[in-house]
Amino acid sequence: MAFEGRIYKVLHTYEPANQVTLKDLQRHLQKKYGRPRELSSFPAYVRNMAGKIGVIRRGDGELKYIWQLPGESWRVELGWTRKPGISIAYLVNELDMKQREAKTEGL
Repeated sequence: MAFEGRIYKVLHTYEPANQVTLKDLQRHLQKKYGRPRELSSFPAYVRNMAGKIGVIRRGDGELKYIWQLPGESWRVELGWTRKPGISIAYLVNELDMKQREAKTEGL
C-alpha cells in the first residue's frame, strides 16, 4: 500500500489459516525480533485458543502481535482476522500514522 507516493505497508497472507500456521509464523518472528506486544481484541467470554479461532472466523475478534524494535522507523505485525486471514505486515510508522489521520479527516 502507498500513501503520498511512498510505500508504507507490505502485507503477505498465509494459507492455510489455522493454528499451526500462526504458531510457525509467531515462532519465526519471535526468534528474529524478540518478544512481541499483543494487541488482540476478543469478547470477554473467550478463554482459549479454540474460542479465539471461532470468534476470528465469525469476524467478531482479531489476533494481533506487534514487534517494534527500539530506534526503528518501521514495525512488524502478525495478525489473524476474518479477512485476509493470517498475515504479516511490514509498516513504516510515520506514513502509516499520516494515512490513518487522512482517512479519519476524510470521514
